Amino acid sequence: MWITIKSYFSYSFWAILSTVLAIYFIYIAAVFPYFHVDTTLQGNIVITKIYKSGAAFEIGMKEQDVILKINGEKPEDHFTFKKFKKIEQVKTIDFQHGAGIKKETVSHNYSPQEILNYLVFPSIVFIFCIILSLIVSRKKDDNSANKLLIYFLLAIGLGYVAAGASSRGDLLARIVTSFSFILSPVLLLHLLIVLFKSLNIKLNWKWRISWFYAFSIFLMGISTIHELSNWYYTIIDKAQLFFFFTTIFIIIYVLFVAYSNHKYSDARPTIKVLLVGIILSFAPFSFMHALPYLLFNVSLINPEISSISLFVLPLTILYLIRKERIIDIDFILFWLKKDLFFSLLAGLFFFILSTTSPIEKTLLNSFYVTIICLVIFTLRNPMFFRTKSKFIPPNSILEQQLNRFFKRAEIESSPLGLAEVITNEIQRIIPEIQTIQHFELHRITKKICIDDTSTRAHIEPFAELLISGQSSIGTIIPLKGSFCMLIHEKHDTSLYLFCSDKNNRTNLNPVEKAWLETLANYSNVLLANQYTIENVIQELRNLKENDTYYSNWLSNFLFSFAEKERVRLASDLHDTVLQELLLINIRLKKSLTESLPADTHKEMDILKEKILDCIHTTRETCYKLSPPFLVEFGLILALEQLIRKIHLQSNFHVQFDRDELNDHSLSDEYIVTLYRIVQELFTNAMKHSRAKAVILSLKSTRNSIKLFYADNGIGMDIKQMEDDYSNFNGLTGIRERVKSLNGDIEFSINDGLQVTIDFPLEISNDNH
Repeated sequence: MWITIKSYFSYSFWAILSTVLAIYFIYIAAVFPYFHVDTTLQGNIVITKIYKSGAAFEIGMKEQDVILKINGEKPEDHFTFKKFKKIEQVKTIDFQHGAGIKKETVSHNYSPQEILNYLVFPSIVFIFCIILSLIVSRKKDDNSANKLLIYFLLAIGLGYVAAGASSRGDLLARIVTSFSFILSPVLLLHLLIVLFKSLNIKLNWKWRISWFYAFSIFLMGISTIHELSNWYYTIIDKAQLFFFFTTIFIIIYVLFVAYSNHKYSDARPTIKVLLVGIILSFAPFSFMHALPYLLFNVSLINPEISSISLFVLPLTILYLIRKERIIDIDFILFWLKKDLFFSLLAGLFFFILSTTSPIEKTLLNSFYVTIICLVIFTLRNPMFFRTKSKFIPPNSILEQQLNRFFKRAEIESSPLGLAEVITNEIQRIIPEIQTIQHFELHRITKKICIDDTSTRAHIEPFAELLISGQSSIGTIIPLKGSFCMLIHEKHDTSLYLFCSDKNNRTNLNPVEKAWLETLANYSNVLLANQYTIENVIQELRNLKENDTYYSNWLSNFLFSFAEKERVRLASDLHDTVLQELLLINIRLKKSLTESLPADTHKEMDILKEKILDCIHTTRETCYKLSPPFLVEFGLILALEQLIRKIHLQSNFHVQFDRDELNDHSLSDEYIVTLYRIVQELFTNAMKHSRAKAVILSLKSTRNSIKLFYADNGIGMDIKQMEDDYSNFNGLTGIRERVKSLNGDIEFSINDGLQVTIDFPLEISNDNH
């Protein structure tokens, strides 16, 4: 509790301090318009370049004008010129324009672009960061990741809002901007390391984060001394840019390594979303300002504008925090790669056509063209998926038609019935096709089997073409006034679909051809499954003639199938129901830590106990369905574990005798069968026998393995079991399991039940 209160006040202090500083920085940006001129000292201060976005352009100053006074004092004494060789924080200015001298008052009439860049956007980003950090601070779990996220959000929010005042030469704003610029990527790197560690995502990270903090503190100290001194060196700004860019590169590298190491794990989408968010946040600033300034001493875009993209990163983090299910980032990137390629082509084409313009303006306009095209292409995709049913003919929406076809075809149990469904589906989707029939063609005799004599007469001249052609399933074969399509092949017989041409004299369009081909392929699969089922049924009928073999074979098949279903069901229960129950239990525990009314708390305690009972029951059910270590660790260990559970759940004692049986040499089939037999015998003893003692013996010879069971219970009626042969449950099921592996079983009653089982021993070829 004390830690939570301490953390809350710590957050409150930094949040209040950041808010006070933000208000001051916005005030500076609002009071002093961005003057934005380049000057040189040639005896006097001469303007060498006027920027249209600045206040100097608005008051009519021109290049080569000489500045005489700033705010009523000599321009050489103005602190922004003394420090940075820049003219900012100007209220009044006297300057020589041609032969005359002018005095102008710098107005506060901001352009809409300046209001957005220096007041609106910074305020929105800062408020958003404050709100997001407040949400994180209210979480009950007080961990390092939450603290780092709060500090990171405050750093980027304050740094962004301070940028406007910094560009106007405010000393405090420049120091805060430097601190934020240096510290933000280090905090982000530390946050990712802590976050990945909490998610058990292994990073190939060998450096200490303290090294980055130490260097950032050193660089912040140098920057502070530099700002407080009367000297200005661009090397300090470049050192900050270099450190920023290097740290961002390391972050992206760490994410790429984590992504490659977890390419096939559940953490992959989270890493990928975070990677995309970081790239989108820092790419405009890095490639449009930082890198050009670092390499060529020019900036393609004002840093205040390029930094707007930083809001993408808080949005990404907020999205990952609040959403339990995230977007399919692979699907988004699949479309984005294509859109980006064509957008870059458009930007390059514009750049080639604008070679007569200044290089900076050309690059900037090309960048705008690329961004606009990318936005248009990106918005096109969701609009297409939402409105395709309104603008695209219904017969081209294949997935809907195939879904309906499957629903109708699944109830058909014969090839003729399925062919009828195919015919009706084509007539409904392409009503212009008047005649649709199916026929069989025997490749040896060239005989065509079809009821309609006129259609047979039409097809017979093309029989040789159909036989000699190397047609694949779904291939459309044009005939005179019609076409055929192969939908299934069986031995020497091929099943074709005969269709007349469309009665409106148009050819099949590409969408219709693709739909027919897909329909034929699905039909081929369905027909193949039907024929396979018919063959299996016929094989079972043939095997029934040998009654003994049929019974053993079928029993073995049914038990093997049931065992696979047990494993699947146990896996489904464990991965779905059990995990949901565990999640509900965790959430319930968190809710119980909150202050609740006594009645509510009592009801939730009862609910918690019931959930724990359900969790225990589900785990026991999963264990009974598929013992997790049965095949992996062997029969003996599995039986010993089962006996320990029986001792806890029953009133009888089990004496387990075994020789030096090498259970790892048994095949999986024998291991599972023996385990299930013993499991059923114990279940019978607990439910019906009223036994007090049980003897279980497992011995092996060279050619067989013997299982002996005896209890001192009330016994059973052997004749009743014989009459209940059709039921595979209980002891009758044990007998069927034994018969499925060609074993012998003997039941006897002598002061209880005795069961003797003898299996012919088969050695597994697997090396366990």
